[in-house]
Amino acid sequence: ATDLVLMAESRQRQPMNDRFRLLRRLVAIAAALLAGLSGYIAIVALPGVWFDRQCESGVLSAHVDSVDCARVAPALRDIETLIRFSELYRAELHHDLYFAGEQRLLRRIHPAPVLTANLSWPPWLSQSISFRHADWQDDALVHPISGNRVRLRQTMAHEVVHSLQKARLGARAAHAAPLWKREGYADYVADRAQREAPGYRHADELRNLLDRGVNEVAAGCQQRHGAVDDGGYRWPACYRLARLMWEFLIDQRGLSHDEVMDRSLTADAVLEQMGVRRN
Repeated sequence: ATDLVLMAESRQRQPMNDRFRLLRRLVAIAAALLAGLSGYIAIVALPGVWFDRQCESGVLSAHVDSVDCARVAPALRDIETLIRFSELYRAELHHDLYFAGEQRLLRRIHPAPVLTANLSWPPWLSQSISFRHADWQDDALVHPISGNRVRLRQTMAHEVVHSLQKARLGARAAHAAPLWKREGYADYVADRAQREAPGYRHADELRNLLDRGVNEVAAGCQQRHGAVDDGGYRWPACYRLARLMWEFLIDQRGLSHDEVMDRSLTADAVLEQMGVRRN
């Protein structure tokens, strides 16, 4: 009889133990989410806690470690010049650029610092962060493991344009836009200096990409086509093609940003107009 009582009590405790373990897991998940949200809020509200300096230029603030603002200011001025040429430019929207490549605490949060991304939710906030190492003298963001370099001014301007897109379209619509429209316009604005360089020709750029087999801009094309190298600086090849599509539509056809973003305008139709043969 005693054994039967003990077995009954054990069966009663088992559901309670399972519920307790589930509750502990939920509490742990909630705590992790709260910690992540708190860290994000700290970046937004208390950048001085994380970085040595905050460098200002116009609508841009650069949050940096171990570098004087005098070295940062020329890049900020150039980035602002680039974004001012965008149809989407908004003087009232301030942009925070976080250069976290040498920031120890943030590097622990992102232990493989390969990311440069736009984090913002305009029209209220505009934030972009790079976990690469900033080489201010050579206008480069350097991958700390592979050593691959991207252009600092181009990359950060590209990310700021994503904020401008979200401010114009709304965050959900901007994220839902096809890759060629989203990334191509960001590159169109950010690459202005390259396409205005002496000797630049749209047709030559397009032919170089087609010779490499880069003839599509669907999601995942970054992995399928890799990067192109321009004077030691790498960039996704299909982003370059998407930029050329915007050049064709804006510079040659005279369309506005909003006309290009119209849902009826497809990548296949634009590439066909450009004379690109698809596989």
